Amino acid sequence: MSALQGCWHGSEAGGRLSIVSQLTLFAPPVVTPQPTTFRSRIQPRDYQGRAVEKLFQLFADGIEGALCRSPTGTGKTITGSLAADKWLQQGDDYRVMVIAHERQLIWQFAEEIEDVLRISPGIEMADRGVQEWSMPKIVVASRATLQERTLLDDDGNELSRCRLRKFNPRLNWLVIWDEAHKHTYSLSSVRHIVDHFATNPQSKRMGLTATPERSDKRTLAKMFPGIALDYRLYDISGGPSAVGDGWAVEYDQRYIIVEGVDFKGLREVAGDFRDDDLELILSTEEQLAKLCEPMLDLVVDRRTIIFNPGVDMAKAVARYINAKAGATVAKSLDGAVPERDRKKTYADHQAGNFQFLSVCGLCREGYNDPGIQAVAVFRPTKSRTLAEQMKGRGCRPLRGLVNGLETAEERLKAIAASDKKACMVIDLVGMTGLGDCATTAHIYANSQPDEVIEDEVIALANERAVEKAKEGKLIDIAEEIEAAENDINERRAEKERREREAQAEADRRAKLRASVQYHECAVNSGHGGAGRIGRADRVVSFGKYKGMKYQDVPGSYLRWCCANLSVLFLRVACKNELNRREIK
Repeated sequence: MSALQGCWHGSEAGGRLSIVSQLTLFAPPVVTPQPTTFRSRIQPRDYQGRAVEKLFQLFADGIEGALCRSPTGTGKTITGSLAADKWLQQGDDYRVMVIAHERQLIWQFAEEIEDVLRISPGIEMADRGVQEWSMPKIVVASRATLQERTLLDDDGNELSRCRLRKFNPRLNWLVIWDEAHKHTYSLSSVRHIVDHFATNPQSKRMGLTATPERSDKRTLAKMFPGIALDYRLYDISGGPSAVGDGWAVEYDQRYIIVEGVDFKGLREVAGDFRDDDLELILSTEEQLAKLCEPMLDLVVDRRTIIFNPGVDMAKAVARYINAKAGATVAKSLDGAVPERDRKKTYADHQAGNFQFLSVCGLCREGYNDPGIQAVAVFRPTKSRTLAEQMKGRGCRPLRGLVNGLETAEERLKAIAASDKKACMVIDLVGMTGLGDCATTAHIYANSQPDEVIEDEVIALANERAVEKAKEGKLIDIAEEIEAAENDINERRAEKERREREAQAEADRRAKLRASVQYHECAVNSGHGGAGRIGRADRVVSFGKYKGMKYQDVPGSYLRWCCANLSVLFLRVACKNELNRREIK
């Protein structure tokens, strides 16, 4: 029996590694990252290859976890599959676990791995599970399934059962967290998994997400202290981005102006509007008309997905559209619909059998349909993450359009010549209390990796975009942000210039006051000439204003005296009076 086998006692026995065996077993070796060679049948995109290279460099530098951020539709699951491929190439003791939080995402990732790597992964979810004695190279698991549970035996005694224990931490695991923004170490269900694999310092973590910001503001840094990829949807400055590189289409922003609706009284949960309150306000027949009529005019024949705050509203929107069209051109879906029926509806929509898919609580994560040409957001949100998830459903180019094209120029040209040059995004505006909702401007601004676009800029860009929408003008959100930023910078520069001028004037006046105070001091304590200055400073002793107080003499005469009098103390007296007047 090997030393490794000797120190592991099996999951059913609740075994643990001893402290001594851990110290000898897990002494950190010197790691030198090797050049990446992929065995997949898919040629990685440039940013995917860079992500895997950086990921393993971070691992070699001792970083235990790293995050890969890339926009919706840019192949995060492929990036994860490529990382899994390289990890497994390191030896027979290397394994990969992918963790997701929804059934749909689990099956989707498993299918992607099999498609890319030609490896059939094991599934650990609900009634499906892998066997400890025949552990597959890759396992895709549900986070909920791996939680520890307490059960009662026939005698009422508590028994702890945890399916996580079957995954031997002696092996070197790469744990890939799909939709990484959903997982934070502060959650016990996450911490339980992280700590299990952390007993082996050779095991590592990888996070995949399009939206690393959490609505509760909890940090992901504990889970993923390193950044392997930060690839954004859009870069206003013209740097690398999915849109600029031809891997995603840009947004064609449109607005539906809905007046007479007040959102001020809406309750909030976790910093966002409550779905039931939203549904109550928006699902009346009158409001449905205000939403659906302009949407139908905007999208024309585009295949559209509509996000709603509630199940009843999703159904009501579909009914309204069908009644308006006189045919079944819209269908609704929600989480209560059986999975088989949902898949059929998705397939029918993707095949073009109907135009409008009205959903509640679905399609925000992991839904892959490049044929979506318009996204209508009937579910206002304060969450930038949720806004990006919903609108990101439409940013994929048409299926197969850019595959095999090597340069950004070729891809951009192909998109420009296609039937989907951009994705139309429809937001609701004009309602009281929606001022701090997440918008497309927030998504574009959040795509600046090296700088922060201020809320003031975003607010001005949104305000101008809405005004243009009211006038029927076309809107380019990126241009609106850039123009707003330039205008605000110009305003600030003008304000700073005025402040500098005001400060210079204040400094000049302060010097004049100091000069006057000096001369007054000289008058009070001086003799001879200083005394004459003091006497002359009170009453004019010459010319046509002789006998008058200096304060009553016209300024023009005093200025003439300063320029022409030959007697110094008289010139000083006139100058002092002018200084006093200027200070006042």
